[in-house]
Amino acid sequence: MAIVTINNRSLNRSDTATSGQVFTATSATASDFQDSSGGMWEFISSTNITSGVSQVDFTTLSTDYQDFCWTIQQFHPSADDANLYIRVFTGTGGSQAVFTGGEYGNAQIGQSNSTLTTNVTGGQAYMRMSQGIGNENTEHLNSEVILYNPHDTTFFTAIRNSSALLTSTGNRATVDNTCGSFVQTTAVTGLRFYFSSGTIDSGRISMYGRKNS
Repeated sequence: MAIVTINNRSLNRSDTATSGQVFTATSATASDFQDSSGGMWEFISSTNITSGVSQVDFTTLSTDYQDFCWTIQQFHPSADDANLYIRVFTGTGGSQAVFTGGEYGNAQIGQSNSTLTTNVTGGQAYMRMSQGIGNENTEHLNSEVILYNPHDTTFFTAIRNSSALLTSTGNRATVDNTCGSFVQTTAVTGLRFYFSSGTIDSGRISMYGRKNS
């Protein structure tokens, strides 16, 4: 086995390193803790669900990040034919609240092994992010959700989702590609994930952030 040697004289360990920094070469002969470069996803937090919950909320969207991504693993619904829905939070501190007005829109293309459906809706109290998911023991949803620049107050906030799931109709393997929008120029300060009916009985959801490049 090869032995790797390090010249300690070329390594500078900063005593002021902060969370999220990486150890980086700062010159040909020195290294130190530095902020990570933009364009890369950084892990922020995760939630494991082991018993039924009505929703999963993320209410802190740090301005340190421009975009956010959530990876959903094996979300299993209690109710059959449940759709994944998203609502946004607006406001901060004591005024932060989930927005339930009809200021959402979404477009969806979903394809299984036998059907192709396109659904466009507007003026809804949620963004629909999937087709109906089955609740049999082997049925579940896996998804990647990207929220683009929620801090901006010039444009409507956009969300993109890509899902792989097993539907309630014949246990079909299905892919969903969906986009959603919050049809206001208000900054988005959080997201709520929930099913159209029943609870989220099990699964894992992880949150990542991407800094400005």
